[in-house]
Amino acid sequence: EQLTTNVQADVVALLLDNARGQFEVAGHIGLTAEERAVVMDIDDDILQEALRQGVSVFQDDNPVPAAGSLPGSRNAEALVMVPLVDGWSWLGTLVVGRRSVNSDHVATFSDPEIERIILYATNIAPTLQALLLLHRLREGPLRKLDTSSPDPDAGVRRPRR
Repeated sequence: EQLTTNVQADVVALLLDNARGQFEVAGHIGLTAEERAVVMDIDDDILQEALRQGVSVFQDDNPVPAAGSLPGSRNAEALVMVPLVDGWSWLGTLVVGRRSVNSDHVATFSDPEIERIILYATNIAPTLQALLLLHRLREGPLRKLDTSSPDPDAGVRRPRR
């Protein structure tokens, strides 16, 4: 919601890594129930291209992909995708889209608006990284240490020689 106070958008989707090689919708504005249920493979061409470029902008001469696999792309006439990266970790992707109000007005993003979307994505990435790590620590199986044995090496596997 904070993003939409700085940039007019009809659709916003926050796709985050689910630790299974996929991105799922973790937050949204304006998505249909079907779009909210989308799970995208991390190797999807659209996602990989955005990661390589640092941002993907679909409008004017570069229209929104017709594939429709990207949440928010079905009805948007302009779309900005920014990979969410913190350090070496690709956390997900922020998708921001616009629909035309009428056929006379084309719903494109200006360069300053695209810059604000990129800045917003850059600013939220470290917080998202911390939240994802916390979630995985809470949900993921942690190896329980066996402290019942007086031998500190008990239960420790050593490489074979």
